[in-house]
Amino acid sequence: MEMMRRESEHRQGNQMKKRLENAAFPFEKTLDEFRMDRLNPSISPSFISELASCDFIKRHQSIIMIGPPGRGKTHLSIALGMKACRAGFKVLFKNAAALSTQLAEAQDTYKLEKLQKSIARADLLILDELSYISFNRHQSELLFQVISDRSEKKSTIVTTNLPFSKWTEQLKTAA
Repeated sequence: MEMMRRESEHRQGNQMKKRLENAAFPFEKTLDEFRMDRLNPSISPSFISELASCDFIKRHQSIIMIGPPGRGKTHLSIALGMKACRAGFKVLFKNAAALSTQLAEAQDTYKLEKLQKSIARADLLILDELSYISFNRHQSELLFQVISDRSEKKSTIVTTNLPFSKWTEQLKTAA
């Protein structure tokens, strides 16, 4: 019986390592390392604890983290993503600019459907730094499609330093 328990723990450990590897986080961050004083004062530590429960993923809800650079949005999104991996969820971390380029290249090489399916398998997609480059119309449409397809089916975290009112400038509609 003890041997079966150890084997089960070993398999669970390997599965968790694989989920963390597949998430493709640029670095490891935890909630314990997060400085709560960097948060907007209107966001309570208890709300962060609620997010860390990963219930928002079970409910297929999404999060948009808006704030100036250096406030810990990426740190917090990675920490939540790592929590989700440990809770058994499939997570995928993508820089928004890199993903938009990847999508456009996949379409050009007739591999878009495969990439979209890969993204769709993630219980949580973390789309980081939506605000650092402008997208052309084609990239905007592809990125919007990914986000739209996940709506109410899977969870997404978007980090950005742009308020909603500036998103249309970011996601250009001109060619």
